[in-house]
Amino acid sequence: MLFSFLFVFILWLLPHRFENGSIVPTIIFQHPFMFHAFVISIIFSFTGAFSLLLLGNKPKIATIRRCYFVVSILCMASALSILACALFLESCRLVSHQKKENFFFFSSYLTQESQVDYNEKTN
Repeated sequence: MLFSFLFVFILWLLPHRFENGSIVPTIIFQHPFMFHAFVISIIFSFTGAFSLLLLGNKPKIATIRRCYFVVSILCMASALSILACALFLESCRLVSHQKKENFFFFSSYLTQESQVDYNEKTN
């Protein structure tokens, strides 16, 4: 429970924006649906793990414990895959943005150079 509050507090400290009445951190998640899917996966993962711990080690309910374990692992794997996808999309966005800036810098450099050449030829 303390970890959940710590997680929410850390998310609140990250730069964020409000979109449709919900908070979306802008560092990693550009799309609110990815952030919501990430948070839901984290919640289900910790719910499954906490339920597994509350059941104890009783042989009669081993099947139920195994189901909670599988749900917890699957939800954590989906949360990590959503995070990896968001990081990949963010890195692609940054690379394309950097290429666009370099292109504009290079094209402005070429136009300045061609302008200088044109001025030298006309004078």
